[in-house]
Amino acid sequence: MSFTVREALELPQLKGAGILAGKSGSERTIEHVTVVDAPDAINWLRGGELVLTTAYVMREDPVALLDFVKKLAKTKAAALGIKLGRFIDNISDEIRDFADKAGFPIINIPFEVAWIDVITPVLTEVVERQASILKRSMDIHTQFIDSVISGGEMADVMRLLSSQIGSSTCVTDMKGNVIASCLKGDSKDEAEKAEWERMAKAASGQDAASEPWEMFPGMYRIAVRPSDGRAEYTLIEAQCGQDGTRWGKVLALEEPGRAFSRMDAISVSHAVTVASLEMLRIKAAENVERRFRSSFWDDFLNGRFENWEDIVKRGRSFSVDLTSPNVLLAISADGEKPGQATLIGSDGGLLQDEVIRLATQYGTRFWGAQVTCFAYMGGAAVIAPWTGACDPIEAKRRSMELARHLHSKVDAAIAPFTVSIGVGRFDSDPQKAGRSYKEAYECIVVGSSTLGSDRVSHFDELGAYRVFSRCAGRDEMERFAAEELGPLEEYDTRHNTELLFTLEKYLDAGGSLQQAADSAYVHVNTLRYRLGRIEAILGSELSDSEVRFTLSMAIRIRKYLSATR
Repeated sequence: MSFTVREALELPQLKGAGILAGKSGSERTIEHVTVVDAPDAINWLRGGELVLTTAYVMREDPVALLDFVKKLAKTKAAALGIKLGRFIDNISDEIRDFADKAGFPIINIPFEVAWIDVITPVLTEVVERQASILKRSMDIHTQFIDSVISGGEMADVMRLLSSQIGSSTCVTDMKGNVIASCLKGDSKDEAEKAEWERMAKAASGQDAASEPWEMFPGMYRIAVRPSDGRAEYTLIEAQCGQDGTRWGKVLALEEPGRAFSRMDAISVSHAVTVASLEMLRIKAAENVERRFRSSFWDDFLNGRFENWEDIVKRGRSFSVDLTSPNVLLAISADGEKPGQATLIGSDGGLLQDEVIRLATQYGTRFWGAQVTCFAYMGGAAVIAPWTGACDPIEAKRRSMELARHLHSKVDAAIAPFTVSIGVGRFDSDPQKAGRSYKEAYECIVVGSSTLGSDRVSHFDELGAYRVFSRCAGRDEMERFAAEELGPLEEYDTRHNTELLFTLEKYLDAGGSLQQAADSAYVHVNTLRYRLGRIEAILGSELSDSEVRFTLSMAIRIRKYLSATR
């Protein structure tokens, strides 16, 4: 479809023209024609031009003419047309050698041929070819759009692209996982298809090297050199997405000995447009389902349903059986808060969605049954069906094994992000599943601030904090903590001291002065002085076990209130 230097020389108007040097570049594409007789005019070339010149200003400077030719080649001009016999009689051997090595055609334009007689027929051919390309491009675009409108899916888009470019194609996510593929000639050979999908996935691996594809802006040529000794191959890659967010890639296998043409590149670009629209449609549908799933789980936890049969029916539509016992876990990326939308990876996906996908995938494999996850409160609710005997001890052991497995797998997959996982207590009554999940979620909310993040914790491990969660009198707890600790907090604020911190370390150390001093990074004498100040401010003796118990409880209540605020 493109108009080449070779074809330009076949025009009747250029019958007497010939290539002086750089004949290997005769297939270079001509996109424009321009006349240049000033050396600095080269700065305004865009590439693809047939540059015409008399070389008048360089007639007495062969070095300047050589530099002019080199700059033309660097700017990717199509060719140089020069008139010999008026101002220069021939080109130097240095210019010939450079043009031959660079594959840059230098054409001798007959002295009697006017520039207009070159410009008009060449531009006419260029415009006609471009019009033909535009029409063909529109036809291709229409075919892709019709394919989707008629109910076609991603596989149909790849099948159409494969038929247009005569090669194997596929679309993948940003991690290289194949979404849909089609073999050359629409072959149904499963072994061949599996091999092609392996090759496509390898394009995202360490054996692949990519570079911009000159044929089309924004596309890349990927050379894959397998380290296992398999044959090398080349792929063309174009990314799918919208507004800077990348969702996936379209890949096409470049057959040995057959480089893709400009029209092939245009076909790929149209396939990318339609694939991006299809991905957007899929994401929109996923978001709607995500909202329905989250709404179901929220209704279940908060008792917003007419009767038990109604919620059981809704649960089945999401692969959750509420007629049998379930194990409940809560998982959340550390630092992720409800309403927050942390992005992860090159595709700009939500961290929460990635955690849900991984928990579902690894959980189901480990559990041996379908594990279901719901997006909830910035993290995920994990529901695993319990099919064993209703033994709380065994259920706790197995649920902790599941939680530790998920923690290991998910942490590794989303690094440097980390997750915390909470496990609720098992109850043989399916209707108590909501309470079990709330316990699991509390492990994350309270446990992260008291036990630390990036860990697995069971509700039983919360100790006294379990009691706090069952207390309805939050105001009373706040008053209690303020009465016991308020004087220390006020003193610390006014004098920029750490008496409350010191008290906490002392109580955590069980009254051991040396252990508390080490934990607070102070000398024992400093610790003794601080404890004396604390006793004076509170008007209490720390040697009294009841005082220590009351203060320890107040500190824990303070932490609980802070974590659940």
